[in-house]
Amino acid sequence: MLLSVLARHEEAVAEIEIARQCDPLSVPLNATISYVWCEARQPERAVAAALRALELDSNAPLTHMLLGRGYMLVGEQRKAIASLTTAARLSAHGPIAKANLGYAYARGGFPDKARRILDGITRRPSVPYVSPVDVALVLIGLGETDAALTALEDGFRTRAARMLAVSDPFFAGLSAEPRYQRLLADLHLPMPSPQASASR
Repeated sequence: MLLSVLARHEEAVAEIEIARQCDPLSVPLNATISYVWCEARQPERAVAAALRALELDSNAPLTHMLLGRGYMLVGEQRKAIASLTTAARLSAHGPIAKANLGYAYARGGFPDKARRILDGITRRPSVPYVSPVDVALVLIGLGETDAALTALEDGFRTRAARMLAVSDPFFAGLSAEPRYQRLLADLHLPMPSPQASASR
């Protein structure tokens, strides 16, 4: 996963394949293959890998989440929403799955549902820790670039969990923003490729 974040995609693919050969029935490992292809901006392969991982365990929330993310990148919003809804349910409505669902709702033409999710993960005391990365993801889906950048900058300042995720394809739309460019430089991360960024 770190190799993927650093845009060393050929190495990441090679390493995940070695891992799969060592433990071919591992559900998290097979789901991570989808993650690696998503980061490599090959969303069709990401979807195919997630579907294969679901054959091992159809109730794995991580796999449904990664499948939903793959569907978003290939422009299948309805399928993405369905997969991410399942991921949120299976993860007991954890904030990471909910944030991805919020993004999908926003990009799929349901901004009110996205805002309800954003409110739910940011303002309710019953919700466990929420990374600013997840908040920013929903805000990007809603087209609120300045607010998303502020959330990411807050995350960097507070050393928030999962800040390395800011270079994934869902943040590629921020590539022209100087604040985003500075953030990536501060994190020593490569600029994400725009080719497979999730589109409206």
